[in-house]
Amino acid sequence: MNEWPITDPQIRDYYDALNGQTRDCLLELRALAYGVAVADPRIGPLDESLKWSQPSYAPSTPGVGTAFRFGEFDAQHVAVFVHCQTTLVSGWRERLPHLTYSKTRALLLDPRAPVPSAELEQCMGDALTYKLRHT
Repeated sequence: MNEWPITDPQIRDYYDALNGQTRDCLLELRALAYGVAVADPRIGPLDESLKWSQPSYAPSTPGVGTAFRFGEFDAQHVAVFVHCQTTLVSGWRERLPHLTYSKTRALLLDPRAPVPSAELEQCMGDALTYKLRHT
């Protein structure tokens, strides 16, 4: 996870404030997001910022994809949040019905369970290239 150091002190503070399992899970998701961006040259570098007080990730290049955020959802789940007016969650539900979702806006994960990395890479890739496929 040190491959992509957190340079923004506010984002570092966000992760530092989380409990161990939640922090570890969300940092694993962060590393997956950067790995997905590096693996697909269409995505390019990621912009990492705080949106709604949560880390948000989007391609730096306009017109490529849509942002997603990581955060706590409830006492048992963390979430990958996406814009609710995209078709991302409905597409994920069709392809990955064994995962857990919240309406049209989030994919939910249990931070105590192993992260389904292959599935999350697909989902993040979908988000980070969403505008290339839907414009």
